[in-house]
Amino acid sequence: MIVIAGWIYIPISERLEEKRAAEAYKEALAFEIADGVTLLEGIRAFFGEDGCWLPDSRSVGVIAGETPGHLAYLEYDSKKNQVRALIYYPMSEEGQRWDGRDELIGLMVQAARKQRSEAPW
Repeated sequence: MIVIAGWIYIPISERLEEKRAAEAYKEALAFEIADGVTLLEGIRAFFGEDGCWLPDSRSVGVIAGETPGHLAYLEYDSKKNQVRALIYYPMSEEGQRWDGRDELIGLMVQAARKQRSEAPW
């Protein structure tokens, strides 16, 4: 009896985890990092790419900036409904790394707004 219950529980549990991960991913894509600027728009504007999105049931990790010396790892927490820049290491003009993760979200917002202002429509 226990074997049967375990056999049924595992597939249901896996499907629920997949469903939660898909929901967290959708929420992360639409999450506004500033008024009218989504996380995806900010990443596209600042890094020039969509990034690599890694959803699980509780959060979504985003790796962006694959060019050497310009890398960020952001995390969207679905429970707290917030984004944090966990790692951001751009290269300075002198070639030294500096930790700009506290500034990253603001830089992404500025890049998205600048991109919108320069749009031809």
